[in-house]
Amino acid sequence: MTIDFGYETGDQLRHAAHQYWLELGWTTSVDGSQLALELDEDIWGLQMPTGLAAELASELRAMKLSCPVVDLPDRSVVLLEPAEVADALAFPPGVGKLPAGCRVPLPPSVTARGPVRWLTHEPDGTRRPPVRVVADALSRLAA
Repeated sequence: MTIDFGYETGDQLRHAAHQYWLELGWTTSVDGSQLALELDEDIWGLQMPTGLAAELASELRAMKLSCPVVDLPDRSVVLLEPAEVADALAFPPGVGKLPAGCRVPLPPSVTARGPVRWLTHEPDGTRRPPVRVVADALSRLAA
């Protein structure tokens, strides 16, 4: 989501926060130059290397699925539907579930290391794949 209406950065972020709420129902907050989504029981985040996130996005597309992938300057975060039993899930090395309460910067934020963008496409409001589907896809990619 690139927003450039000639507004100041704070205005752009507040406008983007409003758009995320209207289009996706996501509650976000603005703090300085960052717009963040707080993970909770309704939205999980898996952090992983960006290359693996790109492979995962491609694998999901082949299955006619997609999910939002936030591309941060040093890693990516895949946003997913939660699982009822998280303990039974296994992820490959380098992949980890972010805890509830973790704040994930969203575009058009700029972090100290650089801008935040969507890795493949902006979220479109379709249901995110369940974490079990993503865990299985990650296992296949790691094999």
